[in-house]
Amino acid sequence: MVLSLTKSVPVDHLNNDPLSQVIAPPKDESPEERLARQAVEEKARKISDDIDKFLKRDGDAAEKRKSSTVRVLLLGQSECGKSTALKNFQLIYSPQ
Repeated sequence: MVLSLTKSVPVDHLNNDPLSQVIAPPKDESPEERLARQAVEEKARKISDDIDKFLKRDGDAAEKRKSSTVRVLLLGQSECGKSTALKNFQLIYSPQ
């Protein structure tokens, strides 16, 4: 099923969209200004891509840390619930 944006939204509304008006290039833009604007946009795109790569690497590292084994030493008197606490940890945090 293909929906056309112009069928669901009146054309007049598309012209009044504030975001499209802000990101649209100026109407009286010279070729030099266009090249300068495109260079700035390309630099911003590269910075954004670098941030995305960093976030992905950071997320992968966090996932790796999350999946690592954690050792816990349970201390306490007898009959105080050490085994119960251990079983609860295993139920909650065991991989599914």
